Amino acid sequence: MRADVLIIGARTSGSPLAMLLSRLGFQVIMVDKSQFPSDALGSNMFFQSSHLLLSKWGLQSKFDASTAPRIYKQVLGADDVLFDVDLKSRGEFRFVRCLRKITMDQILVEAAQDEGATLLQGFKNISAIRSNGKIAGVTGMHEGSRVEIRAPITVGADGHASWLASTVQAREYDTHPSRTAFYYSFWKNVKLDEFFHVKFNKEREVVFICPSNNAMTVVCLVIPLEDLGSFRQDYERNYLRRLEKHETLAKRLHGGTIGSRVAGFSYTRMWRRKPFGPGWILTGDAGMHADPVGGRGIQFAFQQAELLSKSICDVLGGRTAFEESLSSFQKERDALTEGEYQLTARDAALEPLDQHSLGLVKQNYSLYKNIFLLLEFGIEESGDTVG
Repeated sequence: MRADVLIIGARTSGSPLAMLLSRLGFQVIMVDKSQFPSDALGSNMFFQSSHLLLSKWGLQSKFDASTAPRIYKQVLGADDVLFDVDLKSRGEFRFVRCLRKITMDQILVEAAQDEGATLLQGFKNISAIRSNGKIAGVTGMHEGSRVEIRAPITVGADGHASWLASTVQAREYDTHPSRTAFYYSFWKNVKLDEFFHVKFNKEREVVFICPSNNAMTVVCLVIPLEDLGSFRQDYERNYLRRLEKHETLAKRLHGGTIGSRVAGFSYTRMWRRKPFGPGWILTGDAGMHADPVGGRGIQFAFQQAELLSKSICDVLGGRTAFEESLSSFQKERDALTEGEYQLTARDAALEPLDQHSLGLVKQNYSLYKNIFLLLEFGIEESGDTVG
């Protein structure tokens, strides 16, 4: 088999790129070890930047049809200092959405296939094809047979544990060690119409709660990595215990029950990688990985797909040499994500907020609340305070 572009991985990073390149007239083959639809780890928060791109790509209506609601009320804060932020007044795409992976990835896969991309599911035992010092494609097992796929460009969109990144030994830079562990579950019967994002200083914990599709609500708990050893000895019970002890959480989860298994991970190390080399490119988590405390993984994946589709188009169209085009992509990627990447690295430390500053906010909301939200959450102005 031959293609203009071979993409390894068909989830959040791979399918949007395949869709965009197929629209430009290129022959794209995606391979993925999974069968679709299928679930994967992730709580999947969408914010403004992601909505803007989904709308530009013509996919927003498909996400609206998923039953995952648009959430226009955001509650942010620390301990008992909470702010109700009205997002609806801030523009068409200033809302939060949470969609389960099994639904989200299927929408993206189908969008790529609708544009003409080919998907080989259940693709296992992958090996690189090399020619004249370049990656020239892959071989792998598909439906019981060994399949060979050749392409001038092979893209690794295969996640944080990228096979391609490991194979080519991609260079890392701007790295940060793992500092958090992330546990979540989807709950039933939670009556909530807000995105709740609060830090608890004493415990150095962060909690996210957001309505999702199929009348479920995702409840995420971020803990310091040093707590992981004791926490995972009985992680389901410890997950519930930590949620139940906070009054602000208990009243929001009242009447709710866990509707999916409690899942967790601690591969929260952050990196950027040089995203290209002879015949190969990395995108999504394979190219840069951020701690999930920032909730920016989908945003970074979509932004890279948008940038990378243009760079690959220039290369295959003969307008720009591979090295030049991908060097520009790397610079654009890093510049576009710099502020939020570094903010995520700071947030991953889970450092307690300054008690003096919190005290000032409590004493005079109107004077200090905007400064607090800007410094801690990047929100330029707030609505009314809530408890």
